[in-house]
Amino acid sequence: MHADPGLEEPLAEHRVFRPAAGRGFSVERVGDGAFRVVGRAVERLLARHDLDNDEALTYIEGAWRAWV
Repeated sequence: MHADPGLEEPLAEHRVFRPAAGRGFSVERVGDGAFRVVGRAVERLLARHDLDNDEALTYIEGAWRAWV
């Protein structure tokens, strides 16, 4: 606080961080017993992993279970 009340410091600019933003997803039925999961976070998760690797698939499954 300043001694002179007329010399107030300007408010600092800030941003609101919402970590859950963009984590939404939707599930679409595409056939008998077949579904498509769509969403930015799901696409990013899958893009970061080798889907031919069993350990990667186990990790993805664990991440998916944490979301739902």
